[in-house]
Amino acid sequence: MVGSTAQTEPGVARGDTLFVTREGIIAAALANNEMLAAAGAMSDAAAAEALGAWRGFLPRVSLGAYRIRSNDPLYSFGFKLNQRIATQADFNPDLLNNPGPSENNIMQVRAEMPLFNAGMSVYGKKAANAASRAAEADHERAAETIEFHAVQAYEGLVLAHSWVRVMKDALAAADGHVRQARAMYEAEMVTEADLLQAQVRRSSLAQRLIEVRNMADIATENIKLLTAVDTPLPMAPAGSEDPPVDPEIPEVDSGAAEYRSDIQAHGERTAA
Repeated sequence: MVGSTAQTEPGVARGDTLFVTREGIIAAALANNEMLAAAGAMSDAAAAEALGAWRGFLPRVSLGAYRIRSNDPLYSFGFKLNQRIATQADFNPDLLNNPGPSENNIMQVRAEMPLFNAGMSVYGKKAANAASRAAEADHERAAETIEFHAVQAYEGLVLAHSWVRVMKDALAAADGHVRQARAMYEAEMVTEADLLQAQVRRSSLAQRLIEVRNMADIATENIKLLTAVDTPLPMAPAGSEDPPVDPEIPEVDSGAAEYRSDIQAHGERTAA
């Protein structure tokens, strides 16, 4: 994350590989993702705006000072009258027309107390509170979306590495088949077409292995983008040498409005 001094890592580095877990990727994404941080900042700003909406109920005190310097005849004579310092000599025509520069230093202290504004402050506060709750729900939904994409990214990495293992085994079997076909061809037990067919099959599997390795690289880049973790190491799922285990996926009532934070956010915006 930009400006962050420490990052939550999604896994543990061993050798030249970063072994990641689904929980580690979720935690790193929630801690480091810039978009989620932006949603949190917007929620904080909305909360501050809701707090600031109390200003419509509170007294206000303002302090001001300014200085006026002018040689305008009307202003100069009016200033003397305002200060009640005009004398008979000030009615001299030459002095009235050419008063010279005059200065006025003014300081103001104002205290204002709202008495009645037709409910503007009350409903403004209610709108600000609803907007704050909507921003909080948006932040929660952003976290839910980030977590969902984190699970997707991890499962994509698991699937890609599973495909790599499968294709390596298939390629090893194809190499054995090619060797057997070549030996049988040299013994004149099969035709050259059979040998070529085995070689074509082996080349096809080698091309497929390159494709699934690219899938693993893409899954790694997706995790790096999601978690904002900067590492040159390739990633692999923790325990990838072990047989895969079906993950436990919690059942969620997707139709329940109370579960969907984005629906709650829309409701609060409507209230606002």
